[in-house]
Amino acid sequence: MTLAQGLPGPDINAAVGAAPFAAATVILTKQEHIELVMDVAYWRTQFDRRVARDARRERNYRLHNSARPHSSLDKQTPEEFYFATLPTIKQAA
Repeated sequence: MTLAQGLPGPDINAAVGAAPFAAATVILTKQEHIELVMDVAYWRTQFDRRVARDARRERNYRLHNSARPHSSLDKQTPEEFYFATLPTIKQAA
């Protein structure tokens, strides 16, 4: 069976140890190229925004749990409160 019949042919790149599609040449129209570049820019922006959002969220969690005292925890941070009550929790178990 060959590619003309709709089935994949032999993997020539694997025989020589190259990465799949390493020797492939893609010909794009100018419009396709512009759309591809715009898609890449969009997804790069989305990725960068997510990384920045995750970094802000992590910074806020750390501030909330380790640096900011809470009135309901007798002016202790959640970390201080947890580690102060940990021996009591272990004894109860």
